[in-house]
Amino acid sequence: MTGTPPGGDGGAPAPAADGATNGRAVDAVGGRDGFERAGSDGGTALDPGAVGRPLDGPAFPETPAGEFGVRARRLAARAREERAAFVEPADPPDPERATVYVREGVGPTVAVYVEARTRDEWVDFSREEFRLLDRALADWLRLYAACYGVEVDPDATIRGAAELLLDTHSARDVAQLLTGVPER
Repeated sequence: MTGTPPGGDGGAPAPAADGATNGRAVDAVGGRDGFERAGSDGGTALDPGAVGRPLDGPAFPETPAGEFGVRARRLAARAREERAAFVEPADPPDPERATVYVREGVGPTVAVYVEARTRDEWVDFSREEFRLLDRALADWLRLYAACYGVEVDPDATIRGAAELLLDTHSARDVAQLLTGVPER
């Protein structure tokens, strides 16, 4: 692997939802905690133990999908930031770090779609929001696989990932099945 982020196209990362350059908007599993986590170095390194602060800064504009569209945009922005800041593990595999990407990325991204589709009222995602969910899922899966020293280019859709989650009940299994990493 090279110094380029997994699946990196050299593009600039999306801005943080709160406008900060060193923070990341985060929706934890299910998107319910509303906290932003910053790396212990003040940068964008993923640090699950970092102290959070409420996300009360500028929000993404409302969409027909409402809160689900906003969550999709936040997760996509965070995934891009994580990819841009990714540093390969010194001695892969790093399953603990991969688990963090599943818990804070793959799981919440798939949860947005599942929650939207299991509501009493239909949630109307825009084409852009579907594209963002698919891209966010791919970004999180690339990061997950890179923790095992493997570069992947996942061709997964958010709908397919949601179906796997409903079958397996495990975001980790979803990541493993969609990337083939680690081998079973």
